[in-house]
Amino acid sequence: MADAIDVWRAGRRESICFAADIYSPDFVGFCARYTQSGNPLFIPETRGDMEAKAIYAFGRHDAIGLSLMGVERSPTPEPDMIRGFDLIDSWRP
Repeated sequence: MADAIDVWRAGRRESICFAADIYSPDFVGFCARYTQSGNPLFIPETRGDMEAKAIYAFGRHDAIGLSLMGVERSPTPEPDMIRGFDLIDSWRP
């Protein structure tokens, strides 16, 4: 999908954002690919190391959203998940 952002935009100019579910170990590479041509970074699903991913996505790419996969299924939230969401929440105006 990321390789075709410009093609999609040419056909649907009113599209706001193309989003990526990122499960690849190359999180940094996917973020770079999905921010090409002015596309805002929105990650509706990812997993693992939420704190580091939040810092990178929001700090480097000014992400508009990031969500960890399976939050609703976890009986006890993982510490990095809690820190990640607390960190994101602290950046609100």
